[in-house]
Amino acid sequence: MFRVVFLGLLLCSAARGLDKYMKELQLMDPTYPVDCIFVGHLVPDTDSFCAAYGAAVLHDGVYAVSMMPLNRETEWVMGECRISYPPPLFSDLVKTSSNPVCVVDHNQATQSPVEEFGVRDRLEGILDHHPIQDSTLTHETAIHVEIKPWGSSATIVYANFVKADKVPDWQTARCLLSAVLSDTVGLSSVTTTPVDRLAVAMLSPLADVTDWQAYYYNMGVAASNISGLSPRDILETDAKFYDLKWADGTVCAVYWATFQTFSPQDIMTNQTSYIQTMRTMKDELHVDLLFFSVVDSFRLWQGETTAISNLLIQGPDEAYVAREVYAGPMALLNMDTSPRASRKSEFIPPLDTFIGENTPDILPSNRRV
Repeated sequence: MFRVVFLGLLLCSAARGLDKYMKELQLMDPTYPVDCIFVGHLVPDTDSFCAAYGAAVLHDGVYAVSMMPLNRETEWVMGECRISYPPPLFSDLVKTSSNPVCVVDHNQATQSPVEEFGVRDRLEGILDHHPIQDSTLTHETAIHVEIKPWGSSATIVYANFVKADKVPDWQTARCLLSAVLSDTVGLSSVTTTPVDRLAVAMLSPLADVTDWQAYYYNMGVAASNISGLSPRDILETDAKFYDLKWADGTVCAVYWATFQTFSPQDIMTNQTSYIQTMRTMKDELHVDLLFFSVVDSFRLWQGETTAISNLLIQGPDEAYVAREVYAGPMALLNMDTSPRASRKSEFIPPLDTFIGENTPDILPSNRRV
């Protein structure tokens, strides 16, 4: 009898303290090592830079980029946030320190600087909003992993500020706001969630931004400026490698470049030069498929669903796959892939499924005569 009463009292006491205990656990999560280097994917964009910057501020770490130069939009954001330019290079930091590393805005080895620079053994965390697909980063021990189905990695970082009961300074708030707007195309992309909308509403006053739509428009103008850039510069501005798996288990190496712009005509009127550059790059990179999607981010932002994306086609393999996967109206050098716009959610997933259901011999270049 005494044992039953004692257990009952113990359970009641535990229940009364449960709420406080859970709140404490919330504040403890997430935890990252002190002095951690936060770094985004190999080809930096605004979300990968700003999420790394914000995470470093929150967790008393340092931020870095994988390579330079940055794209025009990210440079503009750094100027608006008064963040020192150029940012620290990851390769320099890992050479001069033994700090642990947390990767941001990616989870695949093919896109990661820890793989590129041979420091996967220092990996202590992953903060991302992308699907877990082939070539996911692995580690010998348990590490901290945060992957949320939200529109940007910066949204996750801001949520962590809230969990920790901390308020970002105006620079960090503006940086995070910029990243959320960039990755969700002004809250118009299919990847946008209610959490992203809430983040924009909360960050705007902290960032001293009274009209986030006007702010996003200025970001878009900066991103669309391609003066002085070559087709190769554009094709390397926002590009990712994917190791997708054929049905027979072999790898289909894919390079996917995308460019979001308010002025897609600047690309499309010169598409022959881009096609020639794409063919050269495919040979140099030794990939099986190379695609370039051009997205009219202004029309997408305005809620349009037609004439918002074109896929440049540089060879017979890409033409065949594009017809099978996206089935859009095909011109000589491109396909209208509207209403698709998001590489993460609308281009790569169906491509991954198609590759996984077929074998390499379906490609025209592999067919026997």
